[in-house]
This record gives sequence, C-alpha cells and structure tokens, in this order.
Amino acid sequence: MRKINQMITTSFFVLLLVIGMFFLNGTTIHTIAEENIKNDFLQQLSQKEIKEGSILGEYQYSNSKILFFENQTKKMFAVYVKSIYTNHWKCSYVSEFQENTEFFIDDHIFQYSIKYYQKETGNLFVELVGQPKPLLAIRLFSLGVIIAAAVIGRIVGVLMQKRKGNM
Repeated sequence: MRKINQMITTSFFVLLLVIGMFFLNGTTIHTIAEENIKNDFLQQLSQKEIKEGSILGEYQYSNSKILFFENQTKKMFAVYVKSIYTNHWKCSYVSEFQENTEFFIDDHIFQYSIKYYQKETGNLFVELVGQPKPLLAIRLFSLGVIIAAAVIGRIVGVLMQKRKGNM
C-alpha cells in the first residue's frame, strides 16, 4: 500500500510540474524556428493574397519580434513570441498596420503595450508605452503557491493517515 501511495504522490508532482511548465510558456506550442520567421510571415500574407512587397523592419522587445511589411496597397505587421524553453517561435497575430496604433503583447515574460508609427516611407518607429508587467514572475509565484499547498496537503494527509493507523 505504501508503494502505491508513493507512486501516486510522485505521479501527481510530475504531472503538476509538466502542467506548470506548459502554463509558464503561455499554454501553447511554438513550432517556428527563428530563421523561418520571415518566411512564415510572408507565407501568411500570401494566404491572404498579399504579394509583391517587402519586410520593412524587424523589432525585438523582450521575448517577442514584430515584423512590418509594405507593398503598394497594404501595410501589415506580425507579432511573434518566443518559447521560454527553446529558440522556437509562434505567430501571435497578423494585422493591418494603421498609424499611431497601440497594441498589447503578452510574450510569456512580460505584458506590455507598444505604439508604432511611420513618419516617412521606409522609416518605422516603435516605442514602449507604460511599464511592462512582469508576467513570468507572477506566474512563478502562483505556481510556487500551488506547489506549496500541494506539499503541505500531502504532508497533512500522511500525518493524518499515521494517526488513524495508531488508533
């Protein structure tokens, strides 16, 4: 019986660790290698029938990359977020570029807003708006509280079982 209880406890903590790691990484799987980000962006644009243009710029903030594209008729941008475990990325979203737009990014480490604008053709300006929120620190603290509660619960359960057995 003791072996079964140990196996259940170990399995529970391994499962908790795996779920915690998935939670820290934004509960998603990142599949795009860093060298393929531009190709992925261009492929997504071609699926929207946006062709013949070029990538104007690539800006990296914290754990995310923002790519800007322009052709004769459209201006587009995409936000890619990196996994905190590997050098693989995921496209967070692709949208049309509009002047002086502020958008929100959750890159698994921080949450922040960025504002971008174009003063003249070919020159893009990107700036951080406000203070970034330390998302990874908040998630780690939450995970620590859950693990502490699970350990304390298990200890209390074992002690209560021993008391029951001694009676």
